Amino acid sequence: MCMIINATKIGNDTVLDCSEYNGDFLGSKILKIIDHNKQIFTTSDFIVEKTRNCFGNGGFPWVMVKGDIPVNFKAKGNTILFES
Repeated sequence: MCMIINATKIGNDTVLDCSEYNGDFLGSKILKIIDHNKQIFTTSDFIVEKTRNCFGNGGFPWVMVKGDIPVNFKAKGNTILFES
């Protein structure tokens, strides 16, 4: 699980920058975003990568979601879950 810290629209897609995530998300097939009202947006059309950290092993994941995401699911602080 991680939290959205930024959302950027690029063409028809949205890139979500996330807080640090220590789990294994690179093989995930389903992405769920949970908003502050506990509503869930689910998609399987996304790409997830991890940024490189110059001074350590960590890094923050970013997710490119293909297509449109409803506005309330792009808000800072929303929770992202990755499922296999």
